[in-house]
Amino acid sequence: MIGGEWIDGDTVTISKEGLYFVFFRAINNAGTPSITSQPNSIAIDKTAPTISITNTSGKFIITVNDIALHYFNYEIYLDNVLKSSGTSTESNTIYSYSEKGIWKVYVRAFDWVGYTQNQNPRQDDWYYQTFTVK
Repeated sequence: MIGGEWIDGDTVTISKEGLYFVFFRAINNAGTPSITSQPNSIAIDKTAPTISITNTSGKFIITVNDIALHYFNYEIYLDNVLKSSGTSTESNTIYSYSEKGIWKVYVRAFDWVGYTQNQNPRQDDWYYQTFTVK
């Protein structure tokens, strides 16, 4: 069963990105179904999370978006000091900073299957940018 609908056959194809819970059962020749299996989760993710940093109204705002599963881990460093890290289950703004100065901002986001953002300029798998907050 996928999405509340039983699918007959011995092969199931899922190609759309998302998180799926799949249940299995067998039906004998008399038409009697077996006990339904426990759910098996399948994650299909073909898209890495994206990072954007905007400098507006005396602060910079970091937003991470993961369109496939809406689940990612992140780390944010300002001038080599960890300022925020965690896990998010929504695509959203994860950090904003308004202290005056020139800041070297390093951000890394990686999703459930291990994809990291793919943006330039990059240093390894980090998104890097310098911002001035006045």
